[in-house]
Amino acid sequence: MKNPEYVATVTRIYRKYIDLALSEQEYVIDEQDVTDLMQVFNRGGFSSRTFR
Repeated sequence: MKNPEYVATVTRIYRKYIDLALSEQEYVIDEQDVTDLMQVFNRGGFSSRTFR
């Protein structure tokens, strides 16, 4: 089970990029979205691996 913050963050960001992919706008990934996903995914204590 995922906590509500995880679900809300992932859903918000996925929705943003689905909408962007279906639009006429340029598809550019926002670094803040990547950071938000990494922070909500890594709840601490599970891994020391870094992704950058």
